[in-house]
Amino acid sequence: MKTITHLLATLGFAMAAHAGTPAENMAAKVRSALGGDAALNAVKSVRFEITAKDGDDKPLGVLITEYKAPMKLREIDYTRQPLELVYAIDGREGHRVIRRLDNGNRRVEIMTAAEVDARRDFANANLHFMAAPSPERGSLSLDTKPVSIDGIECAVLAFQYKSGFTLRRFIDPATSRLVASRIDFSGKPGELMVNRGEQKVAGITYPKEIEIRDASGKTQRKLSIAKIEVNPELADAAFTTPLF
Repeated sequence: MKTITHLLATLGFAMAAHAGTPAENMAAKVRSALGGDAALNAVKSVRFEITAKDGDDKPLGVLITEYKAPMKLREIDYTRQPLELVYAIDGREGHRVIRRLDNGNRRVEIMTAAEVDARRDFANANLHFMAAPSPERGSLSLDTKPVSIDGIECAVLAFQYKSGFTLRRFIDPATSRLVASRIDFSGKPGELMVNRGEQKVAGITYPKEIEIRDASGKTQRKLSIAKIEVNPELADAAFTTPLF
């Protein structure tokens, strides 16, 4: 599950979290800062085109990520030349296609049930942005300790999924701005994804760039969001496992 495009957890929005607990109230404030329920709830599909560089600004290639309700996800990764990597789930099954661009050789792999389960939750988290998981899938809580990111003392919302990962959102409590995100797998902290700049598409605020940092704070990758399409027509066939 851990690919560059799975680090794009700051992207994709829809549906509201119910106000009530401190965590749910904070999530609701973040949604308002991002564009409000009307704009976020209108999102049924979204497509991102991203250019990637390493920490020294060396170009790595292009990433494409697509989400479609209810739980469809496709990622196309051109950052590992000469490989083209495609990951997709259609809500029930999942697969990856690994193709060499230099000779055309191709391999199709079927995802395990556990991997599909986790990717379903990931797709759902991005299409139902800042909404608490259903009790059957997980829970939402507020971490007790704030975390400092670039001089901002951030509150931390923890979206915990029973499929094995926790999506942490780092929030500036003064502005309700989403500062950063992190995906932790089985309790092990992942890389920090820091938002840089802002752009508005369909009334929703998205970052212009995501800076990926390791545990020491060193920048490993920079992802520039070159194009965002909200509610594009995405064919269901694009998410379906091919018949080899």
